[in-house]
Amino acid sequence: MAKFILSIVAEHNSRNTITNTFGTLDSKFTNEDHNKAVKRTDSTAMQLCEEGDEIEGFVESVEPGTQDGYSYGTCVRYASLVRMFVTGQDLKIGDYVVCGAQTAPGVANGNDDFPLNSYGTTVVKKGSPVNFKWRVIALDIRNPNVYLIEAI
Repeated sequence: MAKFILSIVAEHNSRNTITNTFGTLDSKFTNEDHNKAVKRTDSTAMQLCEEGDEIEGFVESVEPGTQDGYSYGTCVRYASLVRMFVTGQDLKIGDYVVCGAQTAPGVANGNDDFPLNSYGTTVVKKGSPVNFKWRVIALDIRNPNVYLIEAI
């Protein structure tokens, strides 16, 4: 019997995608920042999450230009049923996660050989988010450190 492979439901991700500015005036995003976890700042631009931060969204794309000095592009924002592939260690189905240590802006994520995601996957770790709850819903049996998380 064929095995069913859980994946991202594109409909939920695409209808929760917004255009937004990224980074700071001094720190620009590039296409290497695709799939990284972000949070909203006081300037309304999305900034990379730091280790332990709750995840408000993930970078979907970055345009080559700037808007008012900021990088801009699209972001998949936290919303019910939004799903993302991530990397982690020792996570179980049902664990809630927060952001792990990410690479700097302009530096690609690791694990870029994942077959469904050529941009790499963001690192997450077990945590206790309050406002933006992401939960592990599936494990990749081919790659034990890749997980599918869903916004709850």
